[in-house]
Amino acid sequence: MELEKALIYTQNYYELTKPYFKKFDITGSLRRQAEDINTLEYIVIPNSYEFDDYLNNQKKKGLLYILNRKWNTRDIIIDKERMKLTFYLANTDNFGLIQFMTTGTKEYARETLKEWMKWSGGFYGNNNLLNSWSYTNNPYLWNNDSKRISV
Repeated sequence: MELEKALIYTQNYYELTKPYFKKFDITGSLRRQAEDINTLEYIVIPNSYEFDDYLNNQKKKGLLYILNRKWNTRDIIIDKERMKLTFYLANTDNFGLIQFMTTGTKEYARETLKEWMKWSGGFYGNNNLLNSWSYTNNPYLWNNDSKRISV
């Protein structure tokens, strides 16, 4: 899916689901503004179990298929569009860490975490501490070709 179409789709889906979240943000290749996006990824702080109830109701209506329901991840396919969506469920204490772990490529996250572990002595931090450190002490992001690009 092209970036522009993905952003429109995200806005529309957000309008449908915003009552179920305290916080909603884009992540993954959409946040990196990749040209071609295979999965729409979001990090959310849900309002208790209302989001799961919404997904179950949509599944019963035949509007989506739930691929994965781990404790902090929901992978779904919207049947009509055949678009895969991933929701990373967070709370106020780990939102920044999950955002960091899901925004960059796997290579970027792995390399930055190695540096963070050296710098912090093994502390992963909470809220936006790790995310803030990665942008101030490691002024690079990874593009889709895993080549460093300056920010």
